[in-house]
Amino acid sequence: MFHHLGGKLKFNLAEPASPTGLVETKRLYRSIYLTIPTGIKLKTPQFKNFVFGVNFGLYHSFLLSAKSYDKYSIGNTDIKKTNSPYVNQMAIFREAGYLGIGGEYIIKGEFRVFMYVNYAYSFTNFFSRNNRLKEKGNVNSVEVIAGFSF
Repeated sequence: MFHHLGGKLKFNLAEPASPTGLVETKRLYRSIYLTIPTGIKLKTPQFKNFVFGVNFGLYHSFLLSAKSYDKYSIGNTDIKKTNSPYVNQMAIFREAGYLGIGGEYIIKGEFRVFMYVNYAYSFTNFFSRNNRLKEKGNVNSVEVIAGFSF
């Protein structure tokens, strides 16, 4: 499966063209990881046409794409930059644990529709590669997983 992850960061950036020497910068991170989940799903016995369950395990993810966007203003001029140097700092490998609850509705036989809500907690630093400033960031997420099984 693919995980589209990212976040926002606001900080002051040194800019010589600014009258104060600093500008408030808003940075947006976007990344795509190929994720291989390993885990366990525990289910209740069938109650009418419903089955409830919990799942937990690990996500093993590999970076496929990463981009960052900076936006700041100097006077009346808005400046936007793509691919700041931080793209080279995003982690190539991401390890996360997940825990979720949900249920399944049995349509007929083994044909089911399911929906689970997972919380994923990242164990690895999002900025772990070439990180000279020793920045840290963990990307946590809430996921809705829906589909059919047969």
